[in-house]
Amino acid sequence: MFKNTITEIEDNFFEVEGLEKGEYDVQAIQYNRLISNSLYNRLMWGNMPKDYSDFCKKEHVAKPLKSTEIKRIIENNGIEITEFKTKGGMTYISGTKIPTHN
Repeated sequence: MFKNTITEIEDNFFEVEGLEKGEYDVQAIQYNRLISNSLYNRLMWGNMPKDYSDFCKKEHVAKPLKSTEIKRIIENNGIEITEFKTKGGMTYISGTKIPTHN
């Protein structure tokens, strides 16, 4: 189906060589050119592409939580964790809601 060549073109972005380009590939290229265009962003959104990256660097933007923070939040919400493991950057959690007695 394709050559066994996978090339990392940027950090965590890979290209598989030998695949035929589909119709969507051309649309995606055009879309990426459009949304990164300064004139388009200024006219449509009143922003520049740099504004988006600057916004994401600010402290109030959500950031990934550490596994220990996730565990604490879950436990603070009345869930007893029965299994908690992290693998490949993903956290897998199993738990049981602790019944409340009124």
